[in-house]
Amino acid sequence: MHINPNDPLVTLPEAAARMGVNMRRARNILSRNIKPVRTPWGIGYRLDDVNAVRKMGR
Repeated sequence: MHINPNDPLVTLPEAAARMGVNMRRARNILSRNIKPVRTPWGIGYRLDDVNAVRKMGR
């Protein structure tokens, strides 16, 4: 899977805040639906994927 290096990435706490759930619930939701991106600074999630998962639950 090719990831564009210019895609904005968010950390788990930021993804949880954007999704409106706590970190444990966000981790469970994201692990089932999208693949995390490993960076030298830690694990991140693409902002577009987080927004898509947030809309998927509605």
